[in-house]
Amino acid sequence: MADSHSLISREESASIKGLAILLIILGHIGRNFTSFQFWLYSYHLILFFMLPFLYGKKEVRPTRIFNLFLRLYIPYLWVLILCSSISILTGYTTLHTPTEYIKAFLIGSQTELKETVGFNFPWFMPAFFFLSLSIFIKDISTRWSKIVILLILLYGLFVLFYMASTSPNAIYSLSCISRGAAYFFLGYAANYFIIRKQARLHTAPYKYLIGLIFIICVTGQAILQKYYTTLSERALPYALGYGITEILAPIAALCLLYGFREGLSKQKFLRFIGNLSFEIYCFHVIILNVLWKITDTFGISSTPVTAGIIFLLTCILSIATAYVLKRITPLHKLLFPRGIKR
Repeated sequence: MADSHSLISREESASIKGLAILLIILGHIGRNFTSFQFWLYSYHLILFFMLPFLYGKKEVRPTRIFNLFLRLYIPYLWVLILCSSISILTGYTTLHTPTEYIKAFLIGSQTELKETVGFNFPWFMPAFFFLSLSIFIKDISTRWSKIVILLILLYGLFVLFYMASTSPNAIYSLSCISRGAAYFFLGYAANYFIIRKQARLHTAPYKYLIGLIFIICVTGQAILQKYYTTLSERALPYALGYGITEILAPIAALCLLYGFREGLSKQKFLRFIGNLSFEIYCFHVIILNVLWKITDTFGISSTPVTAGIIFLLTCILSIATAYVLKRITPLHKLLFPRGIKR
């Protein structure tokens, strides 16, 4: 059971993470399945950003902020170096200037990362860091913590203004700061609803109702994205429909999983991969791209059968890599540091 300061237990959280990481891998396998990808992209990764709002309150100190920085930015750094090396060696991207790499690293937008290192998925790490800072704001207890967070948030504002003034497609190259701000709102909204309906979310009427809302939202968003060019002539209705579904889909997804959390927590496999979800996330896209490169080399077409095989292989290799690395303690601590002790 979750303790008195938390809305969810460790086992329940791990099982939701386990399911979410499988959905993330599933969403990345598509090449000719864009509608299915849109359906998954509207909620699967956002679940990781929203879950911390269900955890208990902890005292915020500068060391905790520094440890979070290490846990996220060390993997962010070596993943970018690895991705960039793979992209250059395979001819996918060319060698850029140090300034361009530093800019992509600091801004953390999907567009900047895709253009420089050839992969856009690492934006998750700095985005999660800034979202966590937003959560810390309400729990700050010391002057130095306030100063640290203030300085980092000022850096975030600088990044936003810099992008707005220099990028011709700034609205499409959202930085980690703006992503964190958006998911911060969704996390608070879900937390607010779950606190008030906690005792009812496991009952059948609420499960069915939230499930229906979820299906309507993710299906509607997939339709809106697929027919964007057709519907763009009706800008206001499109914007309203997209905005409403983009807000409600992840909130409904988290509330739905919360209602099933006790049953999910009994699934040992979900808990197992949930506890390795960050490591799996870091490895799976690299493995996935290597597998697609192999299929391209041998002229294998992208069919549902091919995608299914790619999904299974990606899951097996990613989970195995994460598990083996976890067993090699010194290497795991180097690549995925937990921070420093007080």
